[in-house]
Amino acid sequence: LGYDVYCACYSANLSRRDEKDFEPLFVAFGVRKHVFYDTIAGIANMSLNKDTDVRKAVNKLVRGEHPRKFAGSSSSSKPRPKAALIDEIDTLLQKDFFTTTYNPCTTLYFPETVALLRWLYSQRKSPP
Repeated sequence: LGYDVYCACYSANLSRRDEKDFEPLFVAFGVRKHVFYDTIAGIANMSLNKDTDVRKAVNKLVRGEHPRKFAGSSSSSKPRPKAALIDEIDTLLQKDFFTTTYNPCTTLYFPETVALLRWLYSQRKSPP
């Protein structure tokens, strides 16, 4: 049908197991390169970084290097439609899982930041 299919599970181990178990079927149907297994966070990360590593791009932007592009298709071909399949939906809908957020972040390293943190640490006082 021409879709990329993302199969999400709450557990990385279960995702890898299912991917391995179903791989012969995907190969037989000739769709292996269009089926992706991972956790919800892993699939979000794949989608977010599809065309560029967003974390590296933000790092460059903050440093004044201005990355050439943040997003947009790197190929001239038409993007494939996408479908998501969620395994263990009962687990994903539990309050402690469903209410968590996906927070991609990056670490910025600047000599000035290190110097400031060292100075702040040197100014600490013992608790009363």
